[in-house]
Amino acid sequence: MVFPYFMSTHGTEKENLRALKDFVSWMKKRYGLEVKVVKSDNELGRKRTLRWLRKEGITFEPSAPRTQDQNGAAERSGGVIMEKSRSMRLAANLPHSL
Repeated sequence: MVFPYFMSTHGTEKENLRALKDFVSWMKKRYGLEVKVVKSDNELGRKRTLRWLRKEGITFEPSAPRTQDQNGAAERSGGVIMEKSRSMRLAANLPHSL
C-alpha cells in the first residue's frame, strides 16, 4: 500500500515529522494498527524525529547511504503516483497546496 503525502517543502525535518505523526495516528485510528518499524532512506533520521520515534516505541531502520537500489520499488511507485496526482490537480485547476 502507498500513502502519498504532498508537502510544500522537500526534506525538512519539521514537515517530515508532521507527516509521520499524522500517518502513525491515522493508521491507529483507521485500522487499529500500531506502527512498529519505520524504514526510510535516511530522510527521517534526524534528531527530533528519532527522539519522537523512540518515545513512541517505533524502531527506525535506515537504508544504507547512497544505495537507491534498496528502495527501488517504493521510489518508482511513489514517483508514478506523484506524477498522476500532479496531472489530475493541474487538469482540475486546483491550487498547489492540494
